[in-house]
Amino acid sequence: MVIEISVAVIAVVFVVLVVYMVSLMKTAKQTMLQANQSLAQMQQDLVAVSKEATNVMHDANLLIKDVQTKMHAFDPLLASVSQTGEVLAQLTGSAKQVSAAVSQVTAGVQNKVSDNKSRISDVVEIAKAGFKLWQKLQSVRQSYSKNENTKKE
Repeated sequence: MVIEISVAVIAVVFVVLVVYMVSLMKTAKQTMLQANQSLAQMQQDLVAVSKEATNVMHDANLLIKDVQTKMHAFDPLLASVSQTGEVLAQLTGSAKQVSAAVSQVTAGVQNKVSDNKSRISDVVEIAKAGFKLWQKLQSVRQSYSKNENTKKE
């Protein structure tokens, strides 16, 4: 009788174990299905992200080309600015020479006022011409800047 009870208990335990294993297998199957669905969704998302990244890179390349084109458009302007700088340097050198000449003239002016009147007027005329040239250069730079601003708009 003990053997029969033992066999019955073993049979019950085996049935419980089989039911538990079946339940565990169903849960594992559902988990695997969800994992497969998640994986499929991730693959779709990866394709979409890849396409978006490709579009962003394409747009970035277009933007870089546009910026390069616009920078090349500024080359003549920069060349003009460089030439203007050279002219200003020459003008500054001339102004220094005029200033030096004025200093020399004013040092000797007390002794030779009547002899050097024509030289003083020449120096003043040169200084006026230099100042007018500087004003004209400023006017040209302003009009050039306005023209460039108008072209940008």
